[in-house]
This record gives sequence, structure tokens and C-alpha cells, in this order.
Amino acid sequence: MSEVIKLSELENLQVSKRLVGGKEILFYREHNAVSAISSRCSHLNMALPAKAVNGVITCGFHGAQFDAKTGACLVGALGKDWQKSTPLGIGALAAALIPKKNSPDLEKFVVEIIGDEVRVTV
Repeated sequence: MSEVIKLSELENLQVSKRLVGGKEILFYREHNAVSAISSRCSHLNMALPAKAVNGVITCGFHGAQFDAKTGACLVGALGKDWQKSTPLGIGALAAALIPKKNSPDLEKFVVEIIGDEVRVTV
């Protein structure tokens, strides 16, 4: 394990992206608990935003949604909400052309908090 970030640097209910051991990691703080998950969408390996709404991170490319604490896939890529939100029916066209699949859960990393230090194993 290596020190990555200070707990006091993480805002509550916010996501922070950091480079650790050559991997970009998303850190999510909920009160005094911190989770660390992959910053790449499991659908097509696209970068995920360092932003969560109600504890959910949404891929800006194909709409897959992930739990910020666990990395669990909540909504697979090209879901119905994504299709409706795109202009001129592009979402429906993309959904017809790109195989729809459930996106696997994101990789989750072990986090240890010691005082104000947040350590992660990658």
C-alpha cells in the first residue's frame, strides 16, 4: 500500500481522479469512508468523469452507470435513458448498430484509512 491522498483533501460525496501506480483511479468519499474504483468504463474502456450524482457515475459516451462506492454496474451501456437523451434518434441508431451488453462492474481497489492518510493497493 502507498499513501495516495489525504482524507481532508476529499470533499464529501465527491469524486476525485488520481494517478496511482500508472492507473487513473476514482476516489469517492462518503463521510469518513473512501472507495477507489477504475476510472475507465467497462463497456469500451472510455474515461469516466470525476463526478457523481447521488452516488452514481455516468459514462458520457454510452450512458453506462456505476455505483461510486462499489463500482457495480447499475445500468448497462446504450440503455433506454441514453437513447432518449441523444439528438435526432442517434441513440436508437447506435443501439441498433452496436451490440448491447451489460457492462461489467468496474475494478475496485482496497482502501485503508489511517488518520488523515488514504492508502490504496493497485
